[in-house]
Amino acid sequence: VTPPTPPTSEGTTSPSPSSLPSKIPPVDTAKAATAPTYKDVPASTMRQVIAKRLVDSKYSTPHCYMAKDLAIDTLLALRQKLNSEHNLKLSINDFLIKAVAISLSRVPEVNVLWNKEQNEAKVQPNVDISVAVAIEGGLITPIVFGADKKSLKEINQDVRELVEKAKKGALQPSQYQ
Repeated sequence: VTPPTPPTSEGTTSPSPSSLPSKIPPVDTAKAATAPTYKDVPASTMRQVIAKRLVDSKYSTPHCYMAKDLAIDTLLALRQKLNSEHNLKLSINDFLIKAVAISLSRVPEVNVLWNKEQNEAKVQPNVDISVAVAIEGGLITPIVFGADKKSLKEINQDVRELVEKAKKGALQPSQYQ
């Protein structure tokens, strides 16, 4: 008879060793300790810049995460109307960039960088939005500068140009994070 196991911190009991399956193969610890679990890949200059900026951003920018389900039927209808009436190819992403930019301009206390030396949030004078672009070898995040002041058409044109440059490897370091 196996004695009962004590409750864990969540108030449930964990299985006793004798109640576990007996046919678990042994682990060769010597092999496991020497087996590579990853591969080192030299970073290009661009990847080094991206990595530095992403790490800096994570530590210098206060972060807030939120999720919300939205009904976007009206948005989809507007997009279809604008695209057909004005010979455009606006994407949902263009609308999202514009909405985030307007929100940041209306609530500038959210558009901040953290200054750790002065222990204060620095409200940014510009609303610049980065977009993720898949390229060979990973992602790059080119910046739509002054997105709050641009029309949907201008945002669309900027994003298309930035994506094209990103795919060709032609972005300048000042154009991405």
